[in-house]
Amino acid sequence: MLIPKYWAQHKQRFESLETSSNPSKQATIKRYGWSDVSQMEALSHAKARVDDAHERWLAGEDILRRERKEEYNEGNSIPIREKIIYEHDFPENELSNNSAAVTKLIVTRNSYGAQVANVDNIAIIDVDNDDLLRHIYPDDYNHHALCLPFSLIKAIPPAKLKFGFLLLFLYSSPVLSLGWGCHGYGC
Repeated sequence: MLIPKYWAQHKQRFESLETSSNPSKQATIKRYGWSDVSQMEALSHAKARVDDAHERWLAGEDILRRERKEEYNEGNSIPIREKIIYEHDFPENELSNNSAAVTKLIVTRNSYGAQVANVDNIAIIDVDNDDLLRHIYPDDYNHHALCLPFSLIKAIPPAKLKFGFLLLFLYSSPVLSLGWGCHGYGC
């Protein structure tokens, strides 16, 4: 899970020299840099990324001049630019002898203001393929409803189910700092 503490951007204008076979051209290249150490290290990383893009541009490669904001899991080794609100490490389970069993939680604020809980060892899969779900759950799948443990859903009256989800949210929100409160930010 790559969520850096420090971000910086660097923008620089370049001009290639005119040769007999190529006219001169100009480009402004902007890149972001990141670091967990310091703001200066993030700026240094951004400058190095601009220099790398400049070298590729001079070699004739078609480059992105201005970096776009990355979506989750783009797979290009560029982390998401979100402000870290809260970090917490949950100790490993006493039943496990695995030292990698520590769970890391980082709560960030995304571009539209929502708090996002990022957890390093939990996979959440969103399956949007109706045919696949209908094939796996032929008796239970309805594309107009949630795909949850259906025998459980059918056994619980809707009012109790909604109340259960509300209790689950109220119970888990203080752990994730997601409730409707002050959160200790100077209130």
